[in-house]
Amino acid sequence: GKPIEEIKVGIGPKRVHLNGSFHAHEWITTPVLVDFLNEYLLAMTNQQTIREIPVLPFYNEVELSIVAMVNPDGVDLVIDGLPDEEPYRSDVLEINNGSTDFSGWRANIQGVDLNNQYPANWEEEAATKPAQPAPRDFPGYAPLTEPESIAIAELTIESDFSRVLDFYTQGEVIFWGFQGFEPPES
Repeated sequence: GKPIEEIKVGIGPKRVHLNGSFHAHEWITTPVLVDFLNEYLLAMTNQQTIREIPVLPFYNEVELSIVAMVNPDGVDLVIDGLPDEEPYRSDVLEINNGSTDFSGWRANIQGVDLNNQYPANWEEEAATKPAQPAPRDFPGYAPLTEPESIAIAELTIESDFSRVLDFYTQGEVIFWGFQGFEPPES
């Protein structure tokens, strides 16, 4: 698959991570993050503010880690359609029941929903979700089997972020909390 790129900006001790396009059909989150990054860097370069907040103190206090596209192969499938390469071409057609409409495809190119790949109660996800690769919701045959999930998990563990912000487009909700593990100052 395609590489997953991280951009770091800032020199502060507090680390904050932002990511987008976990779900292939929510690819619009990537340009949102890139536009934010562009606005931030322009404000830094020109010593301006963003929404009346000075950028330089933020730059000195926070190191931003941005992975604008977690699921590049899935996004390519949604935007460009069938890949030319095998076995991906045949596999995604089979997973999608022969349809070439991938507009609702949420998973990675292997048919694994990356959001459901983490070892945080993975067994509960596996018990209630599809048992085989699918356009959405299949958590994989085990946690952390997909390169995208492994990359984000390793990055998160190695970086000890104080905050992680995942960008999505589905629903009108802000998901919050996981079994009382929220950071104390959040």
